[in-house]
Amino acid sequence: MTVEFSPRARGDLFSALNYLALERRGLAVDFLADVEHAVKLLADFPYAGVATDPPLRKLRLRRFRYDMFYRVQGDLVQVAGLVHMSRRPTYWRNHVDEPAPVYGLPSKAA
Repeated sequence: MTVEFSPRARGDLFSALNYLALERRGLAVDFLADVEHAVKLLADFPYAGVATDPPLRKLRLRRFRYDMFYRVQGDLVQVAGLVHMSRRPTYWRNHVDEPAPVYGLPSKAA
């Protein structure tokens, strides 16, 4: 399965990486590894996350307090947003993109 990041999700990822890089050396690298683990998991098990507001699902990162919001569309998993859990509980509802895949991260599973 292919996992793609929407423009909003890609912006979320870059914002988090920039912030974490300034916080502590190596933290951004660890965060990216956590995101990559989640992407691989979703490529293999697209329904691993919890259903939120259909068709959206969320997957919590292992180490960092971030939720990855995504939707499954056929053979595509589209990441719609990457939201820190300290945000207001309903923040993600107005944050995630409508389906409009632009950027792709092909899965290694084939």
